[in-house]
Amino acid sequence: VITTFNQAGLDTYGQRMIDTFEQYWPADVDLMVCTENCQPRTTKNNVRPIDLLNNSPALRSFIQRHANNDLAHGRAGPPDVYNPKKQFRWDAVRFSYKVFSVSLCANMIPSGWMVWLDADTRSHSQVDHPWLSRVCPPDAMISYLGRGERYHSECGWVGYNLDHSMTRDFISDFVGMYETDKIFDHPEWHDSYIWDIVRRKYHQQNVFHNLNHDQNTKTAGHPFINSVLGTCM
Repeated sequence: VITTFNQAGLDTYGQRMIDTFEQYWPADVDLMVCTENCQPRTTKNNVRPIDLLNNSPALRSFIQRHANNDLAHGRAGPPDVYNPKKQFRWDAVRFSYKVFSVSLCANMIPSGWMVWLDADTRSHSQVDHPWLSRVCPPDAMISYLGRGERYHSECGWVGYNLDHSMTRDFISDFVGMYETDKIFDHPEWHDSYIWDIVRRKYHQQNVFHNLNHDQNTKTAGHPFINSVLGTCM
């Protein structure tokens, strides 16, 4: 499991995520925390903080390249769609920490499933291996929370099967959209929107496992807690 946060995130929700992970998750599942200038408290050997900025030159390059670019901080966007009340949709720098965390950790993990989990997630019930096999089935390339084609996927949870032949190519294509600034060729620039653009390139392969089985119902806007994930988190 991987995640990222800064000092404000640590104080607001990150430490709670770590504490509840240590309480409810199996001891043989690691949590890799990509930190930004903060020091979380850990009590278990399977929780590993990683200094994100020191270990990801690609992230540092992206941040420096767009330090004074209003388009990359949600202060501007395509005139036909930009909404100042929804600035997060164009805050590319904000979400780049998440994107480059995925790349960094994938390069450090040789095999198995790697699950992105947003740091504001609280585990509340025991997570066991049968449950993990249900949400990360061995024949899938990616486990995710899709919301049809009307709205972007809920990327608070994304499971990557690193043993699948196409997974690392998917991650490379996803992160490459930020490395090459191709995100700015699209209507929105946050990670979930860009992730879906890449997903559509691969979706015909039938290798995605959508945990949101009711994507056309009223609960589809909040699939995380309304899916099987909500039984534990």
